[in-house]
Amino acid sequence: MELVRKLLDVPRRVDLTPQSRKEFHRLVHEIGIEDDRKTLQRAEGRLPSALAPWLRPALWAYLRYTRGMEKQRGNAGELRVGEMLGRLGWRWTVSRSVVLRDGNSWAEVDLLAIGPGGVCPIEVKHWGHWVKLGIKEAWVWRADTRKWQKRESPVNQASRGAAAIRRRLHAEGIEAPVMPLVIMVGTQKLERTRESAEEDLGMPIFYGHLGPRQAMEHLRSLPQALDDGTIRHIVEALRDK
Repeated sequence: MELVRKLLDVPRRVDLTPQSRKEFHRLVHEIGIEDDRKTLQRAEGRLPSALAPWLRPALWAYLRYTRGMEKQRGNAGELRVGEMLGRLGWRWTVSRSVVLRDGNSWAEVDLLAIGPGGVCPIEVKHWGHWVKLGIKEAWVWRADTRKWQKRESPVNQASRGAAAIRRRLHAEGIEAPVMPLVIMVGTQKLERTRESAEEDLGMPIFYGHLGPRQAMEHLRSLPQALDDGTIRHIVEALRDK
């Protein structure tokens, strides 16, 4: 929070009216992290030119700070879920932060569980208490600003990871079911967006305090589709190359 305090002190270094200072503080608290460049352009258009020498480095510092805090929460969520899925049993292999490269494109899977039930790429998010989920986009309620913040949907991210896995397995001549899922750590209220309310998300979504445990039970309940030799072959085929 020291960085945020210093950022809020920036207007004192230049000659700003009380109204301009108030506007700057409001902007800092409203700032989003989804598109840094647009955020800066919007800010520079709303504030006096006297603040320009201070604005860009100050806002970049704040954006890096908020990104860092979010990444810490996300990493903690992945670790927690990964530790729980590690209890699936010896026939399951659970890997974290799996990168799949395909020419000039690549996809990253937060967690990848491979076992008798199939290949399960898992997208883990630690966003907040209230989330509206769609196929392409999601919205997170920010209590501090009392506004919705737009994000890319984890459903879309999990689908991309699953598609990359299918391409890799196809190239290796391996037939296996690939079944993505999403775990929303810390989310207690999950809704569908209006646009996606009638659509099939194409994967199970687990959330709330019991979300990770329910995901583990879901994986255990999958009918056996792979033998031990095929599982080992898939694990080797999906290593980063």
